[in-house]
Order: sequence, then structure tokens, then C-alpha cells
Amino acid sequence: MLKDYAKRIGSLWLLFFTFNLFASEKADLLLVAYDQGESNAFIQLESVLKENGVSYRILAFGRAEEIFQHHPQRLLLSTDLPKDLKTNRILPLSAKILKELQNQYSFQIIYSGMASAAQAQVLNLYKDVSTKTIAFYDNFEPVEKKNYVLSFLKTLDHVDEFHVAGKVTADSFSVIAQEKHANVVVTGQPALEAWDKIYKTTEPEKIRSVLKLNPNDRVALFAGGYDSTYPQYLRTYILGCKQLSSYQCLITYHPKTDGSLERSEVKKLQASNVRVISGKGFSTTQLSIIASVIAVHKSTISVMAAYKGKPVLYIAEPEFSNFLITQGLAELASTPKDVAKSVQSLSQKKSSSPSLFPEQKASDFIVRLIKKKLLLIQQ
Repeated sequence: MLKDYAKRIGSLWLLFFTFNLFASEKADLLLVAYDQGESNAFIQLESVLKENGVSYRILAFGRAEEIFQHHPQRLLLSTDLPKDLKTNRILPLSAKILKELQNQYSFQIIYSGMASAAQAQVLNLYKDVSTKTIAFYDNFEPVEKKNYVLSFLKTLDHVDEFHVAGKVTADSFSVIAQEKHANVVVTGQPALEAWDKIYKTTEPEKIRSVLKLNPNDRVALFAGGYDSTYPQYLRTYILGCKQLSSYQCLITYHPKTDGSLERSEVKKLQASNVRVISGKGFSTTQLSIIASVIAVHKSTISVMAAYKGKPVLYIAEPEFSNFLITQGLAELASTPKDVAKSVQSLSQKKSSSPSLFPEQKASDFIVRLIKKKLLLIQQ
């Protein structure tokens, strides 16, 4: 009887041990996303990760929850996230969420964006274990100029590496990297590669044909925005275009809007050579292929355009500045007269790929670094 009891106890311990041994779901890599910027970058990484046999899961907060809502690799926690986390990047994750993440899942590398306190908390979970932690900064602006990273940096205790988009950006990380005892690696921005694919598969002649543009018509393109100062500078662009009778001026509106503002302003200002392109028509990226100049208010479309060697014009307040302007890769216009003048001068420029962007393909480079770290961890 005692022997049978001992056998039963032994079986229970074996079952308990086996359950704990396999309780953790394992993957090589955890991608942690909050904002659109890092989400776009992670999407470009996916095909390269699969090609290289790197298993991964995606933990999504904020805007990224919508982007990866139905993604097969999305990691779904049983504990509910804070309700306001989607719109409030300073909100912390509860101890219950962090405990579940730590106890139920096992990853060798954590690769996170820098847009929220929650992402920093996830990285902090692994500071005392063999898991490698990497923070990815998706912006080209110096880090001190971007307020959206403040909650992340205040919460972050330690990270092994910062991956940054460009050399100018890397220089701005020197103090932060020293404080966190981290390396800084210039990787490039994988999100830019989405434009490469579209440029390869889009036929410019088809766009001109559908829009009834002649082969020699010069085109200016304005990518719309939505902030409080945008309407003023939308009008500035339209009035500038009225002075450019030999140009066809196009406007695309921001996905968060419906284009009614743009259509209303074009009609009100009676700009016969300006038209608003429907959101169901060609994308801003596709239209940029036929454009001699890409104009924006403050949109990050400018970075994509500069990456493809397109002349870039910001239409904003006179004091506005950013890294493209300071690096001489874009011009600024604040009046209709300046818009007309800049569009004409920029149209004469030949397309070129600026040295600001690393030569290597960012997604390939990042995955190579990840594979190298995995090999070192597994040794």
C-alpha cells in the first residue's frame, strides 16, 4: 500500500515537473511594438526572419494593437491591458501582466520600439537573465528632439543595444548609451524598404494614363497632414501652385481624414491645376514616382521621399526645422511665392540617394545581427 502511495506521489511530481518544463512558450525573438513607426519596420523584418529560420512573436500595445490585431504571431496575454494604454504612452503595465509574460513565455532576444513606458518595462524584465535586449529607435531625428520617447527612457533601467536609423541619430545617443551601458548600432530603417517594393512594381505610364497626364507634364505632389497648423499651409501650397501654370499639382490626404478639407480649399481657391487624389486611387508612394517634387507639411513621407532620392519641400512656419533641412536634403517654404520658387528650383535637381541613409538593406542587416546573437547565446 505504501509502495502504491509512493508511486502515486512520484507520478504526481513527475507530472508537475513535466508541466513546468513545458509551461513556457518559447521563441527566438519577441518584437515589442507600440507606434506606427516601429510596427512598419517590424513588418519589413518578418519575411527576412522567416527566410533565416528565426522564430518570433509580436507583443503589441497602443496603435500596434490595431496593426497586428489578426496577426498569427501576435502574443495574446490572458491578463487585460490597461484600457487607456492605446492613447497614453506613459501608462505602466501591471505587475500581473509582467509576471505572466515572465513565467509563461521564454525568448532569447527582446527587440522593442521606444515609444512607451510599457515597452521599457518589458525590456527591464530581462536585465538580469541571459536574454539579450535591444531598443529600436525608428526616427531619423536626434533623440532629444522627440518627446514621445521620454516615458520609455525614464522607465528603462538597462538595455544591451540601441539600434538607430542613421549616423546623425547615433551621435545623439552617446550620453543615453553611456548611462545605460549600451552599444549603439546604425542599422538603417527597414520601413523605408516598403517604398522599394512599390517603386519596383508600379508603372509610371499607367499612373499618368489614369490621371490623364501627358508624358511631359511636370508634377508636384503634396502629402497631407492633420495637425492644427496644417490647414494654413495647405492653402499656402494651393496658392503657390496657382503661380505654377505649367505644373500639375496633386494632393493626397492623410489616412486619418476624409479629404473634405483638401477638396473644399481647392474649390474655394479656384485652383484649376490642383486636384485631390481619392484615398481609393493611387497611394502617395505610387504618385511620388511621377512627381518632380514631394511637398509635405510635417509628414514623415518626406523621409521616405528623400530615401528614394526625391527633392523634398516642407511647407510650414518659418521657424520649422528638422534633420533633412539641417542636412541640406530638403527646403522650407512658408509663403505661396516661396512655394512656387522652390518647386521650380527643386524640379531641376536630379534624383540622388543621399548619404544620410546606410547603404546596406536594413532588414537584412538587423536579422544578421539577431542571428549572430542567437548563435552566441546558444553556445
